[in-house]
Amino acid sequence: MFAGSRPAPVDRPASAANPLGLRDLRLGLISRHPFPAPQTKPIETEPSKILYTANELRTDCADSFRCNMRYLNDTSMKDRGRPRYRLLPHMTDAYVEVKAPTLNAAFEEAAFAMFDIMTDPTAIGTELTDRFEVTAHDEISLLHDWLEQLLLRFDLESKVYSRLHVEEIRTHDGELRLRAKAQGGLFQRGLHPAKVEVKAVTYHRMEVKTVKKGYLVRYILDL
Repeated sequence: MFAGSRPAPVDRPASAANPLGLRDLRLGLISRHPFPAPQTKPIETEPSKILYTANELRTDCADSFRCNMRYLNDTSMKDRGRPRYRLLPHMTDAYVEVKAPTLNAAFEEAAFAMFDIMTDPTAIGTELTDRFEVTAHDEISLLHDWLEQLLLRFDLESKVYSRLHVEEIRTHDGELRLRAKAQGGLFQRGLHPAKVEVKAVTYHRMEVKTVKKGYLVRYILDL
């Protein structure tokens, strides 16, 4: 045998070449026909709706969150025949939209919407009257702090307000100041309807802007 030459190939049985007994090593490692990619189903979101299609909460649904958000109380959702607010599509939280002819009215309806998501404010009464004064550096912060003060009254004192009157929103010493009066009553679990729990008011996607016929407000409640 000359130096540098290769030895002659030796015939080996198939079991020696494939000791594990694999059906076809080449097809197992490299395939001209790769496995098809897994089929993914796109997430379907419901279109934006005005949610006043029922008069009571649903208790016969497997997903109580979706049912209760879909079947909010009819009488409290509407004021003189028009929707007071609507819920925009969101996977887990309440995404609220309000339209009103004035900024004061938009803040009133935004506050009512928050209480209506938690319970039926019109079923609780108006024997209590509280006054609020909120100061902030812009309209977004003013809306957030206004709603947060109301939610804090609910969390600490179980107060729910059905009549909210924003008396003025004006600039004072370079800041915006809101003065309001709210009428309502005490929420009693078991006696009054309970819908969903609101954990916090968030800044996420919060908007306050002028539109053709007044003002538009949007905000998200963490549920």
